Amino acid sequence: MEERNLTEKESLELIANMISRSKSKLEIGDGNVFLLWGILSVIVATTVWVSVSLSHNPAFNGFWALMAIGALFNYKKAKEAKARGYSSYTDKVCSTVWMSFGIICLATFIICLFFEFYAGYGPWVLMFVIALIGCGSGCIATGALLKIRTLIFGGIFSSIFGILLVGCMLTNTAVSYDGVMATFILSFILMMVTPGLEMRHIAKKEQ
Repeated sequence: MEERNLTEKESLELIANMISRSKSKLEIGDGNVFLLWGILSVIVATTVWVSVSLSHNPAFNGFWALMAIGALFNYKKAKEAKARGYSSYTDKVCSTVWMSFGIICLATFIICLFFEFYAGYGPWVLMFVIALIGCGSGCIATGALLKIRTLIFGGIFSSIFGILLVGCMLTNTAVSYDGVMATFILSFILMMVTPGLEMRHIAKKEQ
């Protein structure tokens, strides 16, 4: 069969169609993942906030370990992606972004454990900051790829809050625990729950 070179217009149309199909697939799958991660984060953060505030016992921060449940969401998403049998360039970029964030979180957790055992005190607040800045950056990147503005705006809000928190710690500026926890919860609502709902709505409308 004779091969035919595509014209510039045909090439652009082909690329646009591929991006459009990839965008739809990601909205259907990742919309649910963003929503589930967001709801899990809000529930766990609220549980920790209420428990610590009522008991004044920092041991209740151990509830943060419940975030590991989120691994089930990623496992389900991986199975769905495998069932599709096709991964576009956009799919791979988004997966790489969030895989990088997961590796950073794991490395931070190991470092905190190291200080806990060898120094008697673990800088666990780093996990808090990494969640805000790292997750916020991931949402910005994903939102830019998929053209989802709520992801971008929510990611920016979370990242700025994380940077402000680091600034307060470095300058020994006092912050309210209640204020920090409330803003943390708001950050995950803005950068995961709201975009997740929007992505599901778009996917349902397209279907």
